[in-house]
Amino acid sequence: MKNLLVISLLLVCGPTLADHHGEQELPIVSNFKAADGDASSTLNMSEFKNFVKANAKADIGRFAMIEKRSMENRVFSRMDSNDDGEIALQELMAMRK
Repeated sequence: MKNLLVISLLLVCGPTLADHHGEQELPIVSNFKAADGDASSTLNMSEFKNFVKANAKADIGRFAMIEKRSMENRVFSRMDSNDDGEIALQELMAMRK
């Protein structure tokens, strides 16, 4: 069930994450960078919650459902593939493959 949630999220976000050959930065990437308060190029749990909130507000993917159901911790742990307590943009994008 948990894997299904993450896969669903990433399938819906997939087109939003894709690079469109140098076009304007994608909203999900902009939201990732904006949520990265310490400019570490990764999101800790607190920053990830801000990222989810921004994407929910922009109606991107299933972020509104994640926020509404307070599932940030569960989704974060699934996306943190190397268990370092942070999510890099590469981890986010790798989950959609």
